[in-house]
Amino acid sequence: MHDFTVVEFPKLGWSFNVPSILADFTIPGINLHLTIHWYGVIIAFGFLLAVLLGGRMAYKWKMSLDKMVDVLIFGTFGGIIGARLFYVIFEWEQYKDHLLDIFKIWEGGMAIYGGIIGGLLSYPVAVAFMGVVAGSIAFYAYVVPFLVSTVGGSILAGILVFTLQKSGALKSMRAALEH
Repeated sequence: MHDFTVVEFPKLGWSFNVPSILADFTIPGINLHLTIHWYGVIIAFGFLLAVLLGGRMAYKWKMSLDKMVDVLIFGTFGGIIGARLFYVIFEWEQYKDHLLDIFKIWEGGMAIYGGIIGGLLSYPVAVAFMGVVAGSIAFYAYVVPFLVSTVGGSILAGILVFTLQKSGALKSMRAALEH
């Protein structure tokens, strides 16, 4: 397995080769093979930040936590659908003869730009289903957590890569993946 991503910070003069895969293993007993990619961990961290911030904001501004979670669920589904659609549109040659493969998101192929667009476009859908209450909390449920999670995920990625590089862990990960 030699799947590395070059992460560059040109203004700082830093460049790192980062293993794309955090863990690759099979669960014994059920023989289920799992591959955990770094980008998935970072996206999950960003989502967790959004949920925690949304919950905190709901509490702070005395909003209904249930309604906040409902709006976040709309945003999550909108983000997943948007990310996949964006990818499929720009990789249409790969999918035009295999339309059912469009639904196989577990095989990869999601675009963060589409996720952002889909998440934001799900706001009017949430308003249509939930009424004005969704509109009154949408800014706090979408925009602020989205910005925090995107920036937070990016900062985490930078800190993680820098720390792994400086500690020598990237070299040991590379060596382990090359065997």
